Amino acid sequence: MLPADQSSGEGLCAADCPAVLTSCPVGDANALVGEKFESCSGNGGCALSSGKCNCDEGYSGDNCGVCAEGYTAANGLCHGAEQVDVLNAKSSGSSDTTSIVLGVVFGIIALIVLALLVYWLLVLRKRRDASREEGLAFSSQAQ
Repeated sequence: MLPADQSSGEGLCAADCPAVLTSCPVGDANALVGEKFESCSGNGGCALSSGKCNCDEGYSGDNCGVCAEGYTAANGLCHGAEQVDVLNAKSSGSSDTTSIVLGVVFGIIALIVLALLVYWLLVLRKRRDASREEGLAFSSQAQ
């Protein structure tokens, strides 16, 4: 249906248009998950006809900015129980690796310190023995 008067703008949309497009809520600046200031927090699609977010699996709320029941927030994303177990296993594995590396490094440092201590003691003993021999040689020459 064409507008009655195109020059005045009368009859253009509002009542004539089949749908009005509405924007969806954006991510909260303090949210633990999702993109801040992005439509539906970047965790869902926006239904422009209703202005409501259709949240992806694991997300809920008006702006898809919270984790759904049974999901946990980690690294800015919502993870199911199985995914959280995998993340925890990975993180504990890396801390085990870190502990091993630190143990090896401190062990090597301890061995180096021990070797230097033994070397130092041997050198001091040689010097003491050498000075004692010099002292004996000097005293025998003096007699």
